[in-house]
Amino acid sequence: MNLAAPGIKGGDARRFEQEMDQMGAAGINHLRIMAMSEGHGAFRMNPPVQPRAGEMDEALLMGLDRCLEGARRRAMRVTLVLGNTWHWSGGLPQLVDWASSLARPSSNHSSANQPHSTHKTEQSGIPYPISWNVSALPQRHDGFAGWGSWTRLGPDVRPYEEFMKYVASFFTNEKAQQMYRVNALAILNRRNAISGRLYKEDPTILAWEPLNEPQVTPRPTNQTWLGGHLPLAPSNLADPLLRWHRNTTMLIRQQAPSQLITTGFESKQGEWWFRQLHKDPNVDFACAHMWPQNWQWYDMLNDSQSNLDHAVRVSLQYLREIERWAQELGKPVLLEEFGMPRDNWLNAEQSYLYSSNISTSSRDRLFEQVLIQILDSFEHRKGWIGAIPWAYAGAYRPERQNLNKYGMLWAGDPPHEAPGWYSVYDTDEAMRLLKEQSKWTATSA
Repeated sequence: MNLAAPGIKGGDARRFEQEMDQMGAAGINHLRIMAMSEGHGAFRMNPPVQPRAGEMDEALLMGLDRCLEGARRRAMRVTLVLGNTWHWSGGLPQLVDWASSLARPSSNHSSANQPHSTHKTEQSGIPYPISWNVSALPQRHDGFAGWGSWTRLGPDVRPYEEFMKYVASFFTNEKAQQMYRVNALAILNRRNAISGRLYKEDPTILAWEPLNEPQVTPRPTNQTWLGGHLPLAPSNLADPLLRWHRNTTMLIRQQAPSQLITTGFESKQGEWWFRQLHKDPNVDFACAHMWPQNWQWYDMLNDSQSNLDHAVRVSLQYLREIERWAQELGKPVLLEEFGMPRDNWLNAEQSYLYSSNISTSSRDRLFEQVLIQILDSFEHRKGWIGAIPWAYAGAYRPERQNLNKYGMLWAGDPPHEAPGWYSVYDTDEAMRLLKEQSKWTATSA
């Protein structure tokens, strides 16, 4: 969306068109796009669609219009995500902050046209967790931006659990929920300035998603599943997330009856939660995310074969479990996020751990095995209907990155994470694998 926005808003039309062409040439037929971003602040997309509560930046929304038109011209379908658990787009923490501080003076807020750093914090009650600060030490002296480093716990960086508690307060904060509803209705009822179509009637939009990666409460305990490889979140029918999610899918269905709905749920929390969110009659297909390194199935600094074998084995087991749940529920399931680092052990002694100048052998093996299993499931109608790697970065490379006037660089990785960590580049083997999968899928459909 930001890349497709006008240049005055930090967009790059040439790069946007080029990378859409590259994805189209690889046979990619589905994109998942964040449709809202809220507030100026730390570690997030800038400029945002909503610079302040109640205000929308039409130029940024034009970028979203262009995304949809670009997808339509290339016969791609789109899932639009209406909100975010995480702070890289503002998301729920920003809505909670606004709802909790409506009387806060606006003098500390950047205007919609003012350049803004990715790491500078405005007056805020958000307890930001550890995030990547591209402006922190170590800095380069070769004319390019970065490298930066992860923030450390302190007065401005809080423990992860404190952040998650703050995010969870959204589900009992009526003011914050009303802000979300207003935003969601604005997007659902937007008329594309290029095509003239209402979003809620646009066939390019395959599906809507209330929230990226909703997190359940209580947080996982010492119970586990998947052979001990994932913490199990205990069942909790009183979790306010469940009621909010049902109400939101109902709202979307009322507004957009001809389009599909899914959940954005990672599904790592276990079978009970998978069923609770996906049995909703307004949810048309299930989804899951998969992150072998983040979930400690893989160590990117360990070059051993056993390390990779373990990651592949647990990943395929995870996919089989999700497939079984979806079959029993009677709904198809999409792997709408999965990622794997490059062979970063080769960068261990380099100035930047996430450099692009290394091989991708571990990623390629995991991607290949995942795509084979997904395709087999698709061919035999077992449940899986597709897979979306995270995330395309095109021609971007951290070695020659520069910040735009809003303090942004557009990697595949979101602004709160290290640039290049999970980025898939235009010359990566992953693009060939996706093209092969596209051919196989077309043959099996």
